[in-house]
Amino acid sequence: MNKKAFTLIELLVVIMIMGVLLALIMPAVGMARESGKRSMCVNNLRQGYVLLTVYADEHNDKFPSMSSILNDSASVTSIIEDYSILICPGSKDTKWASGQFLPANVSYMYNNANLSLDSKSDSPLGADKVANADLVTLSQNDNHKKYGVNVMYVDGHVKWQKTVPAASWIKYVL
Repeated sequence: MNKKAFTLIELLVVIMIMGVLLALIMPAVGMARESGKRSMCVNNLRQGYVLLTVYADEHNDKFPSMSSILNDSASVTSIIEDYSILICPGSKDTKWASGQFLPANVSYMYNNANLSLDSKSDSPLGADKVANADLVTLSQNDNHKKYGVNVMYVDGHVKWQKTVPAASWIKYVL
């Protein structure tokens, strides 16, 4: 009787080859996913910039101070319709439970240096939140791990950087 079937060794070789192929593909899938999260983060920062410029247009071209963001009823937070732009897709921050502004849930930092629309264009205005207390040293707990941060500048452009630029960063608020 001549049966045509796979032997155990042939089956194990096929499974091993499939495992090797899967191991080669998985890092590429992870990098593509992280690239997509970075792109969504850039979009969130650009939308945040639009909100900040709307505020600045109504307040003598000055971006809001931290106290006005938290206390002023006519501040940036009053015109946000979708609070999800304050959450980086790469962060571990929780989503908004309600339409209430909760600074602890924001995934971005804000430069509280009294900037205006007339400030130097290379002045950082906002960036991904950094977990370390010094707000400069990157770690595995940051939005995009320790690989870098998206930084929003006064002129509206957003740039990926491997280090956090020096600024008067305030944690948890865009």
